[in-house]
Amino acid sequence: MQSDITSMKSDISAIKSLLEEESRQKTLERAIQHVAFKSFPCYRYGNDMRVMSNEYAKTALKQFMFHRGYTIPEGLLLLANCSPSEAEKMAFRDKFIEYIGILTKRKPRQVKKYGDGKITIYYQ
Repeated sequence: MQSDITSMKSDISAIKSLLEEESRQKTLERAIQHVAFKSFPCYRYGNDMRVMSNEYAKTALKQFMFHRGYTIPEGLLLLANCSPSEAEKMAFRDKFIEYIGILTKRKPRQVKKYGDGKITIYYQ
């Protein structure tokens, strides 16, 4: 009897994990489908080439689907023709992280890589 209960608890736990993973994947798929929503222009330092944030967000979301993190690219700024000060870099990072949070309905977890200052985000 005790082993049957233990087995049922294990089965229920496995089903719960499967349902959570399915929900996670559906959320990320929906986010990819709506990636252009709330997209914003950004500029690559050096050539001031205008790109849209959804190009980077789509890559991040695909990484999240495989339980990987996404390192936010260096040198992306919200304004053209400005120097890449730490404040300007952080302004882009903060807006990008907020954007990913809107798409997934959950703010991503941030990890700062020591030494190089890059930030990797993860979908929890």
